Amino acid sequence: FIFSDVILKLQSKAGEELTIDTENLPTTFHSLNLYKNKFKNNNDPTKQWVNFEKQNSRVWYQVELFSDFTKNYGRISGDIKKNTEYTLTISNNWHPDGQDSDTVSKS
Repeated sequence: FIFSDVILKLQSKAGEELTIDTENLPTTFHSLNLYKNKFKNNNDPTKQWVNFEKQNSRVWYQVELFSDFTKNYGRISGDIKKNTEYTLTISNNWHPDGQDSDTVSKS
């Protein structure tokens, strides 16, 4: 399966919407050269995840391999104001039972 949930928006109670960039995120596994140290039989770490469709899927498939490694799902552009409540809206696109997608909001 491919993790396909989508962050739709991050919005303050006052209606200000912040953009979440989910492309071109920093720090991929092969750029950190972690394969060289963690997996002895890996000859060419640059060929890992070649032409991978969704960069964010890497987080879900490999997070348990390196207990000290974290990777952001997205980068918020704009200023998050102190003492302001925001609502994050996510579209849940993966249902193993074939249901339609849901939209979930959490403040």
